[in-house]
Amino acid sequence: MDYKKILSLLLVASMAISMPINVFAAQPVTETENQTEVEPYIADVTAPILTGITLNSDTVKAGETLTVTIDATEEESGIDYCDATFVNPKTKKRLDAWAEDYRNPTVLTLKVSEYEPSGVYELVSVQLGDKAGNYVLYDKEPIGEPVDNTEIEQLTFNLSFTVINDDNIPTPTPDPTPSNPDKGTSSNSSSSSSSAVNYESEKPNPADKKAVEAYNFWQDAKAKVRTTPDGKTMRLFVPKDITYMPASMMETLYREKITLIITHNGKKIVIPAGKAMPKQKLKVYWTFESLEKIYQA
Repeated sequence: MDYKKILSLLLVASMAISMPINVFAAQPVTETENQTEVEPYIADVTAPILTGITLNSDTVKAGETLTVTIDATEEESGIDYCDATFVNPKTKKRLDAWAEDYRNPTVLTLKVSEYEPSGVYELVSVQLGDKAGNYVLYDKEPIGEPVDNTEIEQLTFNLSFTVINDDNIPTPTPDPTPSNPDKGTSSNSSSSSSSAVNYESEKPNPADKKAVEAYNFWQDAKAKVRTTPDGKTMRLFVPKDITYMPASMMETLYREKITLIITHNGKKIVIPAGKAMPKQKLKVYWTFESLEKIYQA
């Protein structure tokens, strides 16, 4: 085969190879019906905004429940958590409302004990959280600075209800609170079930209003722990004048599979699920200083 024939064959072969590439490159790019535009990712860094709160009734009989409905705006990830706290200004007793169905977090249930005395309860705080982990606390008397992704705002909504109890309620006469909150002899009367953990030694002197208020706060907190589903996170804002957590609260956490985030005096303490301390002999209270060291707040 002479040189000219070889050159002609090489030229034809090169044209055949390059032709599909040129044709492909020349074709215009068109969108198909199944193609969808990819939306840019937007991070949610804003907490929900409280726009209203209502009660299904302004009175409730002891032993019954109230429904508290939260109205709030959340444009990004969606609302994931709500709670509301009411306080009797005379007795300082707290009653908390939270969602029993976490698929509907803005409808809260407030349970009133059959032993709850008659009185007026006023709204003092509302807490909201979204699915991105942003939280806001609306409080009548805001204390402290925002912590991490938690904002603190002034609560401007006025709401109250009246508890009606026609029965005579006996006045308890419990043992006084020990002077040293981290030590003491624990007369343990905690139940063997996971439904309740209470120590006789934690009960306050009825004449000590601050101790009674703290006791009632932790009783409500334990009830909330027990109704929080496994794997969920519970957030708890502890008033500044409460300086320790009772051992019964720690044991309640030890029995449950939830994470507790405590915000106290501008600091955050995270007790992960399964990391609560087991019951310790002679331990009646945990100070927040000791909790900060253990959980490196």
